[in-house]
Parts: sequence; structure tokens; C-alpha cells
Amino acid sequence: MAASSFQAVWTKLASTDLSDEKAKATKEIHDSTVQVLENSTASSSIFNKLLPTVSRPLRSTTLVDEQLLIVALSKVAFCNSDPVHWELLYSIFRFTMDDSRDQAVMLLGSRFRVSNGLTSQMIGQLLELSNDHLQGFPLAVVGLNFTQMILERVKQSKLNYIATKENSFVSCVNGIYRGSFIVFMRMWKSRNCSIGDFAAVSSEIKELIKRKPKQLLNMAILSHSA
Repeated sequence: MAASSFQAVWTKLASTDLSDEKAKATKEIHDSTVQVLENSTASSSIFNKLLPTVSRPLRSTTLVDEQLLIVALSKVAFCNSDPVHWELLYSIFRFTMDDSRDQAVMLLGSRFRVSNGLTSQMIGQLLELSNDHLQGFPLAVVGLNFTQMILERVKQSKLNYIATKENSFVSCVNGIYRGSFIVFMRMWKSRNCSIGDFAAVSSEIKELIKRKPKQLLNMAILSHSA
């Protein structure tokens, strides 16, 4: 079996029956967006109303479908009998082993997703930092935290503006995800952070995802083209 690309696996996941998950995702997106709008209306701050990340209706049905699919997939549990899930795991394993870093096997999820946009040099630096005896951190946990932070913004429709500009919700989310890792790596390395600094650094990244998602996306784009 050959390792599959992100796009190949994504296409297969998108073609599966996710009726129940999509129904839940639709309600969750609606409820989260309404809550954000109510909070915005109640606020007297003009600045808050002018933020570029304010919730905006999606005019493109393609973007609506992508937003829904992203949230729906977050509700899909791993299934041992699903060949697509095994294909995903196998691809992650191959990406890891092809890099000849046996110690990275424990970092599977984040390794696969980040490797689709960061340079091999950056990936190597991330893995090296995560395994450093002083500055080490759980890379998989970092990735899960970023996923949760970004997913919350997707549910609230706070990334609609950027997704519309990029004409892709998937590229928008993946770019912000990669940008978050770039900033995290730079902060962690320049500040000589250790695991005790994890909560503080994560809070800073969360604030960037909330206030400056476009900046994170641009960092990912520049890094990819460098």
C-alpha cells in the first residue's frame, strides 16, 4: 500500500456517509454563530463590530459544505473496520518512517498534518525541540490544542471572511494550523521554554487565532513558498 496524500484521504472521507455527524454539525454551527452574534449585539464596543473576523454569512455553497464537513469530521470516532481510517494511519506512519525518525511515531497525527505545509527543516526543528531533554513538549497534544482552538472559530463562523478571501475553508484552516505551529516553534525556541511554559504559550497562540488568524495564514503561505 502506498502512502496517500492529504487531498486523497480528504476526498475519501468527504465521500463517506456522515448524515448524523452533519446534522449535529449544522446545529452546532448555527447555535455557536447565533451566540456570537448575540454577544456582538450586546457589546457597545465599536471596535468589536469592526473586527475583520466578525461572523459573515457564506455566499458560496462550496464553502458552506466545507465548513460543515470540517465540523462533522471532528465528530467521527476512529473505526477499526473502516479502510479509509487505516489508510490515513498508514499514510501517517509512512510519512514518519520516510523521515527516518523512529522517535516521532508517537507524534503521528500532528506529524502528518503539519508535514503537508511546513518545510522539512521546520519539521525537523519541531521534532528536535519536542524531544529535547530541557525544552521537550508533547507535540501531539500541541496539535490537538490548536485543532480545538481553530475548530471553535470555524463553528462560530469567525473564519468565514478569510475562507471567502481564500476561496477555500480547508486551505484556510490548514494554513492557520500550520501558522500556529510556526509561531509556537519560534516562541518556544527564542524564549528557551520548557513544559512549564506550555499553558502561557498556548494562551498566546489562542489569542492570535482569535484576533489575527490572517497573520497566521500569511506566515504559513510565506513559509511554504520560501
